[in-house]
Amino acid sequence: SIAEVHLLRGQAAKMLEELATARSELSVGTGTLFSHPGISTEHTELLVRSLLLLAEVNEQQSDWQEAERVFRTAVHYAGARPQLRLGSHRAVAMNKLASLLIRQNRLDEAKELLNEVLLETRQGAGKQLEAVALNNLGMLHARLGRFDEAQARLQESLLLKEQDANPESNSQTLRNLALVARMKGDDALAQTYAERIERLRRSTSLSEKAAEHDLVTRLAAGNQIAAEDVLRMIRSSVRRRISTAP
Repeated sequence: SIAEVHLLRGQAAKMLEELATARSELSVGTGTLFSHPGISTEHTELLVRSLLLLAEVNEQQSDWQEAERVFRTAVHYAGARPQLRLGSHRAVAMNKLASLLIRQNRLDEAKELLNEVLLETRQGAGKQLEAVALNNLGMLHARLGRFDEAQARLQESLLLKEQDANPESNSQTLRNLALVARMKGDDALAQTYAERIERLRRSTSLSEKAAEHDLVTRLAAGNQIAAEDVLRMIRSSVRRRISTAP
């Protein structure tokens, strides 16, 4: 569909850190989906995915007010029709919204959201989404100076993430554990976490090029036109970077 093509182009541009292009493509894609409303799971899922990406781009551009509005829209549509079973998408949107609120020190609002996510994920939305919520809750406690509580929640998050064997996700929580250790003044523990992060980094074999290929392959499966469109954008960006390199 036209909307899917814009979604793919927007995600490729976001991956390449071409945020203005990403925002434009994702805005057109979500606008297309809103102008042609559907009731299928596929249509709603595509809309929520587009909204989440658009909100992330807004956040990267420091447009926090617009990012919050779009995240809340994603939460609404992911939960508007329970029969579509998009609970995991709703949990993703709520986690991302809570993270944004924490960055703005709106901690009470964030905590309320995260507690709701934990309730939903423990009822079946997914262990990894629970891990993300626990990670966010840990950093919320750290902002409040509750370092022991922060470490406990981050350790719970890490335990769940290790079950999924996702190096990037594990590294994020390890970095947060190191940060909280430093905030407590425990430099030795912080160094221990830093060494674990380094070992994890060395064991991760995915190169940037392989990751790009994997992303494009996954996104464009079954959509040859969209795949070629995304690949052209990546190649064009690479050529521009080469031509402007010193």
